[in-house]
Amino acid sequence: MALRKILVAIDFSAESARAIDTALELVRGRGGTLTLLHVVELPAYSTPDLGMYVPSPELTDDLLRQAKRTLEDYRARCAAAGAEVEVACVAAASAVANEIVEFAAAGGFDLIVVGSHGRRGLRRFMLGSVAEKVVRTADRPVLTVHARDGAEAAAPAAS
Repeated sequence: MALRKILVAIDFSAESARAIDTALELVRGRGGTLTLLHVVELPAYSTPDLGMYVPSPELTDDLLRQAKRTLEDYRARCAAAGAEVEVACVAAASAVANEIVEFAAAGGFDLIVVGSHGRRGLRRFMLGSVAEKVVRTADRPVLTVHARDGAEAAAPAAS
């Protein structure tokens, strides 16, 4: 299988930094391109007194701006490693996993690479697993990557 276009879904965690490292290895010397995608999950909740809270456009813009700055740090690191890399940042209109799968389908990606926190039991039940949902719903191959215990991923320094 030719891996010309790889989508790396990142959440700025150590696991997603490892996913980037893995994707870099997959394209190194093969001429493929990476697209780093961050999906901004907008805070929305309901309260008995106030009803449904939906973030303001200003908050949404601010969250997207902050994420794009961090994505640029990741882009620079990938470019320094010799990869052809693009970045994308979208606000979640639905579940994060759905956004990743839809972005991959619309962009014609050959592979989705996603970090996995490796949660089990009650923590996984309570927090859910974006990686698991991507694996279950994607119409293309998905590679999940766990951060190695004790190993530090090469994430960019915080700005």
